[in-house]
Amino acid sequence: MKEDVDLKKILPLACHWADIQENILMNKGNRLSPEWMDWAAGVGVACPHKIRTLIVREIPQPEHPVLRYACSQTQLITEKTIGLTLGYGIFIKKEASEIKRVYLHEFAHVAQFERLGGIERFLEKYISEVLLHGYHEAPMEKEAVAAEDLGSRDVR
Repeated sequence: MKEDVDLKKILPLACHWADIQENILMNKGNRLSPEWMDWAAGVGVACPHKIRTLIVREIPQPEHPVLRYACSQTQLITEKTIGLTLGYGIFIKKEASEIKRVYLHEFAHVAQFERLGGIERFLEKYISEVLLHGYHEAPMEKEAVAAEDLGSRDVR
């Protein structure tokens, strides 16, 4: 259960893994089109030109056993995950690559990352909220879900 996930133990592991993944995203990811930059700005992203997206068959999962266990227990990353934001980088699962609301959701996480001042602060707040409230009830996750409504008229 999530009660046995220790934030102090996993945060350094999560930050290290997130840095590596964001580096991959920034090097291999695609820039947003002007229209998509407008969508990102619309959900609060200050620097949408920095965002990179990468379409993948599967969202990468950490290899470190402690971090992998924490992800599964908290539902942060599972086989059902369709998007993952790490700083300005966003992984999108291929099956969701045409769904605007998925991007809006992930853009909201980029905006949170910017507001909090970096990946470590973002992860610390996000993971602690998930541990306290559960994944679906975590305030930062609920904020991202609410951002999906901004494009609900255009969702395919």
